[in-house]
Amino acid sequence: MHALIAILQLHLGAAWSSNPAGIVLALYLFLQICGRSLVLASMLNANGVARASQVGESIVVAALFSVWVTRILTF
Repeated sequence: MHALIAILQLHLGAAWSSNPAGIVLALYLFLQICGRSLVLASMLNANGVARASQVGESIVVAALFSVWVTRILTF
């Protein structure tokens, strides 16, 4: 959560220090908002956005997991 707040305040260094995966999560959330908005406006196919969403979810989970493992192993 701290990383997302830092990104919204454009403090990218603080966001990276807080949680490097937060940047990936923020990008995913931004793309979700844009993609879903375009689907609602009938400018994109809902199936394509849903598939991209699933790929994005996997990337976010992998990023969060890798940061978690890295932090556990370095303490």
